[in-house]
Amino acid sequence: MDTSENFRFLITRRGRNATLIQDNLSAYDPTTGTYSSSSDPDEYTVKTYMADYKLDEVDGNTVILGDRKAVMTTVDTTGIAFPKPSVGDKIEGVGDTVKVVDVQEIFNSTTTVAYICQVRE
Repeated sequence: MDTSENFRFLITRRGRNATLIQDNLSAYDPTTGTYSSSSDPDEYTVKTYMADYKLDEVDGNTVILGDRKAVMTTVDTTGIAFPKPSVGDKIEGVGDTVKVVDVQEIFNSTTTVAYICQVRE
């Protein structure tokens, strides 16, 4: 099995359904330096495998104690592709609600096959 097959196997066999919540940001307000939410957030039901970081991966800066990895494929449970998770997105339904603090893409050649999100409560 190659790496992309390993990720799919892990997510399919051990993953649980969760909801990826992405804010709908619209116009940038230069006076406040923020984006405003244009409507209700987009929600995607995605199969997600949650894993803890190993103690030697916790550095106290980039990865802090309590951070976890949320591993997910690039399609929702209906087989439709969803946008890449972003910093600030939320994932709920795998024990609690967590916020995405970093995202890595896993590629097979030039195709993204999985996302590894560093998440924090």
